[in-house]
Amino acid sequence: MAMNAGVSIGSRCSLAIEQIREDWFTLKDRMVPPDVRITRPGARDLYCVSPSYVRNAVQRPITSQMTCFTFEGSDEIFCCTAGFTECAALNPAAINEARAREEKRAERRAARKAKKEAQQAERKAKKDAEQAAKEDASSNS
Repeated sequence: MAMNAGVSIGSRCSLAIEQIREDWFTLKDRMVPPDVRITRPGARDLYCVSPSYVRNAVQRPITSQMTCFTFEGSDEIFCCTAGFTECAALNPAAINEARAREEKRAERRAARKAKKEAQQAERKAKKDAEQAAKEDASSNS
């Protein structure tokens, strides 16, 4: 990941994190791949990025509160407060966790669908057997 070197250990970016969380519904389409659903990231899902990385990044204006950037060849976005005093980005682990949750949801949906289809097939087979038994009974009479 291009931004790992920009992670500021021990630096403060609580304002940037707060603004990202407040403006999440505007930012999420740019910060999260389309196949991933993250309703609103928690503070642990975001991390600080050194504002010095703005120099080597491409600006992606998104909101009035934040100015966002990406690096050439990267889809990852980090956003900075006005004045570029604090910057933060979405932790890739949050995306991986959300993607894993979505895969589990899809598996559960597929299992429920398969179970429902099996139950419907069982009911149809039972109904067909009852109908055949009635026809046999009426033809034997």
